Amino acid sequence: MIETPRRRTDGEKELLRALIELAPVDRREELHAYLTRAQAGRSCRCGCGSFRILVDGKGKTEQDYLVAEGFVERGERPSLGVLLFASGARPTYLEFFDPRRQDGDPPVPLPSPGEIKGPGKAPDL
Repeated sequence: MIETPRRRTDGEKELLRALIELAPVDRREELHAYLTRAQAGRSCRCGCGSFRILVDGKGKTEQDYLVAEGFVERGERPSLGVLLFASGARPTYLEFFDPRRQDGDPPVPLPSPGEIKGPGKAPDL
């Protein structure tokens, strides 16, 4: 399936930078290096707001894995998981995980980078 890349919003750029800072220290520099060439690709079909990350117009070329994760506390609602996946050093997917969200619900609002906490605490996920 051919994807049409789009420019990342300023909020998406900031969010990716913040998540990379939650990745292992020895991975951060190489992950940041790809951001100058990264664009947003196809969004998740369920409408959650998650999206693929394309580098030089291409999606992942090999198996990807979780490289960084954070959480956004939302008061009475369960924490929102924010996950960054990569293939090697190449970011491939930004996922938002809301345990109460169902297909057809409105997209998850893009959290601000300052709201994201590291994985040390995820009390209600």
